[in-house]
Amino acid sequence: MRKEIVQPDGVPGPGVGIAPAVRAGPLVFLSGQDASDYKTGVAAEARVPEGVPHHLNPMSVQSEYVFRNIAAIIEAAGSSIEHIVKVESYTPSFDEFSGHLTVRRRYFPKDPPASTAIECGLVVPGCRVEIDAIGALPGASKTVINTDLAPRPLAPYSQAVKAGPFLFLAGVLASDFRTGVAPEARSNPDFPWFDSPIRRQTAYVLKTIVTILEACGSSLEQVVKAHVILTDMRDFYGFEEVWRRFFPKDPPARSTFQGGLINPGMLVEVDVIALAPDSGLRKEVIRTSRAPVPTLCESQAVIAGPWVFTGGQMATDWKNAIAPEARIDPNFPRYRSRGTAQTDYILKNMQTILEVAGTSLDHVLKLWAFHTDLADLADSLEVRRMALAQPVAATTVHSSALPVPGCSVLMEAIALIAD
Repeated sequence: MRKEIVQPDGVPGPGVGIAPAVRAGPLVFLSGQDASDYKTGVAAEARVPEGVPHHLNPMSVQSEYVFRNIAAIIEAAGSSIEHIVKVESYTPSFDEFSGHLTVRRRYFPKDPPASTAIECGLVVPGCRVEIDAIGALPGASKTVINTDLAPRPLAPYSQAVKAGPFLFLAGVLASDFRTGVAPEARSNPDFPWFDSPIRRQTAYVLKTIVTILEACGSSLEQVVKAHVILTDMRDFYGFEEVWRRFFPKDPPARSTFQGGLINPGMLVEVDVIALAPDSGLRKEVIRTSRAPVPTLCESQAVIAGPWVFTGGQMATDWKNAIAPEARIDPNFPRYRSRGTAQTDYILKNMQTILEVAGTSLDHVLKLWAFHTDLADLADSLEVRRMALAQPVAATTVHSSALPVPGCSVLMEAIALIAD
């Protein structure tokens, strides 16, 4: 199995070492797609004409533009939009999100992908949605799985999708999709100090994930990667306490960041990738002292056959908030920037972890980057260009907070152990 760059004609992209998509085996990893032409900001085709401001929904217009590009990219990879298995939708505001969902229903009239929606900042001003996607090749046997034993979503997405050796689960919230926050996930308002809302919601979310995985023939022990979105990073300790109970050993690779969630009252959302029951692959956790070892319940990386999933990397050594090597010397503050220093530290550690796993940065398929300050992005991209010899699929957005104060960027990756 090898990494193949997908470069369709006519689809705009930012360049800077970012490929529209990367194909490996049965899967296609797309870069986050927004409504920019990367020349004039929001593309002309994705703008609402000035003369008819109330006749078109800007979110719908931009979503249409984005989905057209996603369709073109995955077709260039040898598949089609019907074979998208997972999407993550990032938006600066959920106020217009119904317009996005209307367009999505047209593109996925049946067997929709698993989905996660996050409120956060986008890189290009004026863009209202960015869509990150993973697709499958036609031979990968995309299978949609839904169960009435878990809350059925109101939006057009599936609880889980199997493709190739993996199960891709939608983001799970503490909602029953009938009453908002599920009764089992609520704290008693008459006794607010006797309970913890984040603990109750985290337990509800993870129990729901267990139910969905069981319906797929899998389990928490087979989870290889997790995204965790908290609406308030101050809830991290309570969340982590519950997470440890559900993952007492060999936890998945994990990234945790702060963002808004679509339903009022929600404090946490979790989505996961797990091994399918017929994958024939074995989950192997990577632990190495050659790179900083997290003090949290997360693995530095997880191997599953030829696939490697790294945990979220920040510029911490887990002894100091910011590792000495990633700090700016106050005596020489103009010799390097925060974006340069932290990204360089992160990618060196990621390279070390990937080497222990039997691969390298050259074989990264997909990279996610969450910045607390997009002013760091230009310098961060320059470091990425130098460290990543081959283009990767990438998604970069703004997060309002990360688990370690002072850390301004978190990066995670999916890589391939090449033949």
